[in-house]
Amino acid sequence: MTGAAPLPPLRRFVARIVRAATPGGVAAVCLALAASLACGGGGPPSGVTPTVVAGVATRPQSTASPAETPPTAAATPNPSPSPATASATATQLPAATSTPSPPPPTATPALPVAATVDVLDSNHFVPANVTIAAGGTVTWIWEGNGLHDLTSAQFPSDPAGAKFTGQYSFRFAQAGTYNYSCAVHEYLGMRGTVVVR
Repeated sequence: MTGAAPLPPLRRFVARIVRAATPGGVAAVCLALAASLACGGGGPPSGVTPTVVAGVATRPQSTASPAETPPTAAATPNPSPSPATASATATQLPAATSTPSPPPPTATPALPVAATVDVLDSNHFVPANVTIAAGGTVTWIWEGNGLHDLTSAQFPSDPAGAKFTGQYSFRFAQAGTYNYSCAVHEYLGMRGTVVVR
């Protein structure tokens, strides 16, 4: 170092430790500084050389005889573990177990908003019973050569009366059970039901 002012002994000592330290050298600097201050603050005592092992400073080692060694501070900071040591001493936690959640409730299928009922020569409504959503419509379609009507006390009957062909539709706005029949063939069991939900 030409042209630069000489460093005081303590600063020279710390600078030497910092240069010798690896990324974990902060602990080394602290330890060396503590040792230096314990020895009077003017740098390491004569015959004492700080040692650095794998980036962590150890206590200064004396080359002097025990009678020449001045007293040192007893406090030695614990160096932080290196990454290799930290991973080797990590505590394994038991694997987490999870309680399976119950299956989601099955959705109720949506009700149809329309249905068709055939009015047949065999004196039957097919299907005889239908279920629709409130606001849905049922359409009856006459097929064949038989004379049939659509009568109900719960909803308006087909105003055309008995007929051979054609169709009739009614929209059911309110929930409930609606019964109907063919007045001409009711004695033969020609009846039906509309369930509105």
